Amino acid sequence: MKTDNYNSAANYSDIYFDYILQNGCEVFTRTNTEAVIFFVYSGRLDICCSQEKISLTKGQYAFIKHDVVTTINKNDCGNDKFCCAYMGFSKKYLFQLYRAMDGKYSLFSENRFSHALIKLPYTPCLQSLYISLIPYLEYGVRPSMHIMELKRQEGIYSLILTDERFYPCLFDFTDTFKKELPINYINKSLNN
Repeated sequence: MKTDNYNSAANYSDIYFDYILQNGCEVFTRTNTEAVIFFVYSGRLDICCSQEKISLTKGQYAFIKHDVVTTINKNDCGNDKFCCAYMGFSKKYLFQLYRAMDGKYSLFSENRFSHALIKLPYTPCLQSLYISLIPYLEYGVRPSMHIMELKRQEGIYSLILTDERFYPCLFDFTDTFKKELPINYINKSLNN
């Protein structure tokens, strides 16, 4: 794996490769404005969100809904240095993709995820997605923007194929519009 002796995160079109090497541990709290999928390549990742907590080790996946506060603890496991890949899906990106999908799935499913933090099962879709990212992690090579765009789409479809409850989880924009509509209306009124 190509790394230096310091913490680093490389952003390639909202797909991040993250390493922590200095002291073997990093903890931070942040508000996730994006929906995120994590894949742990090595080490351990502990994620806390409200009363929910999960630990991921090598080869495991998790999903975090957007607009939640999380505490993330990245750890080495013995000689196994921490390394993960994660994808962020902004609301703008999701809205553009939603428009391109032509309503193939129902947003009004009564069967929705009640948790903001979801440990994902092993599925061929998710495994295929992250196996295709491993060479970029190992060689430290920057993928092309076209490849990364395809990977982001593959990430969304992998979630939906894993469980259709991800569709309303990703594409329900009603809360976003409720928050942003008054601000956009006021800004438009002030500019006229």
